[in-house]
Amino acid sequence: MRFLPAVAVFTLLFLMPAVAQACSCAGPGSPAEAMEKARAVFAGKVTQMAKNTSGYADRIIIRVDKIWKGSPGKEFVIGLPRHGCAYWNFEDQKDYLIYAHKSWDKDDPDGYSVTMCSRTKPLDKARIETRYLDAAVAGKDTAELDAGLAAILLSEQPDNIRTEAAIMLGGLIRDSAADTVPEEAVKALIDASQHGGTELKTMIAGNLANYHLMGRQDVKAALTALLDDKVFGVRSAAAGALSIISRNNSTTFAAIMAALEKTRAEAGGDIQTHQAIFTSMGRSLAATAATEEEKAQVVDTLLGMLDDIPDPYNKVTLIQHMGFQKARAGKAVPKLLEILKTAESYHLKQYLLLALGDIGAAETRDNIRPYLKDENCYVVQSAIIALYKIDTAAFPQLFTQEISPVFKARFDKCSYELTNALQTIGGEAKSLKPFLADKYQKMPDGDWKKKQLGDVLEKL
Repeated sequence: MRFLPAVAVFTLLFLMPAVAQACSCAGPGSPAEAMEKARAVFAGKVTQMAKNTSGYADRIIIRVDKIWKGSPGKEFVIGLPRHGCAYWNFEDQKDYLIYAHKSWDKDDPDGYSVTMCSRTKPLDKARIETRYLDAAVAGKDTAELDAGLAAILLSEQPDNIRTEAAIMLGGLIRDSAADTVPEEAVKALIDASQHGGTELKTMIAGNLANYHLMGRQDVKAALTALLDDKVFGVRSAAAGALSIISRNNSTTFAAIMAALEKTRAEAGGDIQTHQAIFTSMGRSLAATAATEEEKAQVVDTLLGMLDDIPDPYNKVTLIQHMGFQKARAGKAVPKLLEILKTAESYHLKQYLLLALGDIGAAETRDNIRPYLKDENCYVVQSAIIALYKIDTAAFPQLFTQEISPVFKARFDKCSYELTNALQTIGGEAKSLKPFLADKYQKMPDGDWKKKQLGDVLEKL
């Protein structure tokens, strides 16, 4: 049994001390695959958590109770690094299944790291998974375990066990070919979709969000029914799944629009409390719009939500999908410029600039140019890309006069971001080739950014 998604890259956004980080990683695969990649796999209880002055855990001690792989010892100590992919969800006196990998710390080559990209999770959400690990260690086939998942999902067992079965069934679907989808897995997820708690329904929706199931009316009907669930989060999960299996579909668009309007009405105007829900549903609405009229409705809907969404990271999602509407989102430009003028978050500035570039609003050039001097490298990168997209004809002169000096002054600090910008503007930067070649030669061979720059130089 394998669990590598059809699109095996996902992004986790979560808060770390003093800075919000994004973690992008490949799917962890099945329990057996995840164990093969790990340095140690074990179950244990958190017995001690040392916290810093900000209240975040710096050091965690775990009593090891069962080992499937490696030699973690009787007590396993994790010193959490300030890294976006670190697993930060440990709770004191709680049991976990842990997949530990090689440490990121070059000064501790024998150490371990535990990441959000692994299958690490609370042990009460891994009761079925541990059976797969037992089978892997014993060299046994997992077909019998696979065959029993549907019965577990449809049983009267606790929701945490049924939820895990739903995840495993989703893995079977994702691992199949489009013409060999396991029908018993799909049927079980559909049959269970109206029965159970919030987490179970949400997870069922997530595991029906599979490209192999595109166009299936039985799946679409089950997810559409979940749009009427009393829990906002379940509606949001169903809308997200529909945006995968029923893209650019007017019927689905109408159903999500109705669910969004109903949810806003039931929230009583309190969008802020549920802003992540509304942001997610807005994103799903954009993905299902099929006609020009519907796409215009998307712009109006997202624009109407911007003032009600205070969190920069949720606001970014609406802004990004506004940009995806290209020129038809022109009416949003004044609002985007208004937000840009007062934005403090570099993340918010970055996506506002990119959205303005995607919309192609020529009148915003003078508003964007000052951000070429922003202290944040990502913002500078976004300003360059936006200016290029807005007016490719005028860009060469702008590049010579304003952007080329930015490259020369900021490249040492912003090499990654400026190289990313080069991947978009391409040959327009040909005049910089001698400068970039010199920078390339001075980079150490072990620097991963050197390969990135080398790829760009080959195309200039």
